[in-house]
Amino acid sequence: MKLFSLLFFISIFSFAQGIDTINLKEVALVDYSKYKQFRPKYKQVIPHFMSSKNEMMLLSNFQLPKQDVVEIVAIEFLFESKRGKRNVCSEVYYFSPKIVKEVNPNENLIEEKIFSVKKDYKGKFIFPVNIKIKTSEINSFLLGIQTSSDDNSCKEKYSYFDSLSVKEASNIYIFVSYENSKLMKTNTFNNHSLNYKIYYK
Repeated sequence: MKLFSLLFFISIFSFAQGIDTINLKEVALVDYSKYKQFRPKYKQVIPHFMSSKNEMMLLSNFQLPKQDVVEIVAIEFLFESKRGKRNVCSEVYYFSPKIVKEVNPNENLIEEKIFSVKKDYKGKFIFPVNIKIKTSEINSFLLGIQTSSDDNSCKEKYSYFDSLSVKEASNIYIFVSYENSKLMKTNTFNNHSLNYKIYYK
């Protein structure tokens, strides 16, 4: 896979572990059924392997329901694809949700949290947020995940993410956090989005 090859050869600084890591099983899931839900219209869910030796952020264009202002109360990330039989020796990797502006991918607009995710995790996790976005400004926002592994004994350090093949225009970007770094558009994955759902008012 072209994306995997590109990610594998990216070399950057080590992932900062200054924030307490939370296991997904320890996250108290709130009942968000009283809120409206939105998920991008998609054709299929596609699994990907990603190098997690170092800090790396994957972002995609953010799609929203059609109303003037959307107050997002939670984002649900889904891990639901069939990944096949790939030997991944890291038992866990680290996952951090992001909402950023395209002009400054280094600044996370939601609370900074790091979650430990088992290598074979399948399911979903709902991350509470508190952000209002005008739909007229949605093109300046990106939704992202940041992953890393700290198992130094593991030669193959991969983590997973799912993308959606979506009907509306969307792209997946790679961002590595170092001085003068820029978003890199993955031309291989036109009309792809991260696999997510939002709960909103």
